[in-house]
Order: sequence, then structure tokens, then C-alpha cells
Amino acid sequence: MTSTVLVAVALSTSENTRARKECCKKFQKLADFAEVDCDLIQYQGRYSTGRNACPRELPLDEDIARWFSKIRYRPWAWVYGMLAAYGLRPHEAWFCEFVEGDYQQALQVTQGKTGPRLVYPLYPEWVQRWGLVKVSRPQVTVPIKDDGTRDYEEYGRRACRQFTRYKVPFLPYDLRHAYGVRGSVKFGPAHGLTVPIMAAWMGHSPTVHLNLYNRWISGAQQQQQYQQFLDRTDGPSAP
Repeated sequence: MTSTVLVAVALSTSENTRARKECCKKFQKLADFAEVDCDLIQYQGRYSTGRNACPRELPLDEDIARWFSKIRYRPWAWVYGMLAAYGLRPHEAWFCEFVEGDYQQALQVTQGKTGPRLVYPLYPEWVQRWGLVKVSRPQVTVPIKDDGTRDYEEYGRRACRQFTRYKVPFLPYDLRHAYGVRGSVKFGPAHGLTVPIMAAWMGHSPTVHLNLYNRWISGAQQQQQYQQFLDRTDGPSAP
């Protein structure tokens, strides 16, 4: 299953209809579950029931922090924390290691769907508060596929089952999306986190990053960024 296939199926429905909207919503959940970087919400059209709901509900940072303490089994709480603080794909929690001697708590993803990469936490406080540097991942046996590769999606399925077990009201992949939004909107260029940087940390291209997260940059957030620009103490002045 690829993002191209999912988009093609979604676009086969009529524009601005309930069928298109429901197709996009359900396939987006499927894409998240299968760890496919895909944004189908942008294709759902203008069909509306009159409610002013957000195009996609993501957990607030406060809720993410609160639910960590509700996962009583330490290894799965550790996975939860790694997804929240580092924006990992669920399977990457089993294929990562902390960079030894790096006081900034850098994390090296060693393998996965998009290969090795370096990641930094948002927020670093979560890494310290939750003791994430002390690795405690669950013991999960995942079969090797016929082509000799690991079934990475199985890790995501296991994580989803544990989230359901502990009644977490969002999906593992929502923690990754929340990380992307946090970096692009809450911190963003004003703090030096440009699109290429965030894309590199998340293991996809700048184009994919923009397509996935740009819709969360509301007018109010743009105004906030501009105010930070006006309040700058350095940089060039108008002639």
C-alpha cells in the first residue's frame, strides 16, 4: 500500500460529497495505522454538516503529557514517550539509540522505512521527566517477510493495541503528527526550525512535510509568528 494508491482511490469518489469526505477520513486512519506518510484530509472537499470541526483532531501537548502517566507498564510508556518527544514512526522505537555523550539528547534512528537519521526532542523536558534515556522497549517478536525485510507495520499494530488497552484517546501516529505540528507551528522558523530541518528530523522530504502540516498554520499562528518577527532585537533594519 502506497500514498499514491490511497490518493487515487479517494479521488475516485465525487468531489465535495459525504462519500469523498468519509473515504478520506477512513483511509487517513488506515494510512496512519500502516505508517504511510500521506495527507488525505486535504482532498476531502467542502462537504459540511454545518459543524466547525477541525479537519483533523490532534492531541494537545498537555493531554499528551497527562496520558503518559496512565500507561502503567514501563516499556510501553517508554514507547509512548519516544513517539511523543521525538516524533518517531511507531516501529522506529525499536530501531533507535541515543547518541552517546550528546547533552542535547540526540537520537539516532538506525533503520526503518526511510533509513537512518538524526532526531532531536521537542520538548527536551519530556526526555528528562520521563527518563527516556534509560531505554526500556517492549520485547516484541516480529516475523521477517518473504523478501527478507522486517514487517515494520506489525510494530505499529502492536502499539495501537496497547493504546487501546490503556484507553489512550488517540493513535500512536497522532503523536508523530503532533510533533510535526509542534515543530512547524509552535516553534517554527522563529526558533530556527525551518521546514528542511523538521523534514530531516521526521525522515521525509520538505514537500511531504509542507503537504502534511501546512494546513495547521492558522491565521492566528501566522500573526503570532509575525509579531515575533517585529519583536526581534537583531537583524537588518529598513533603509
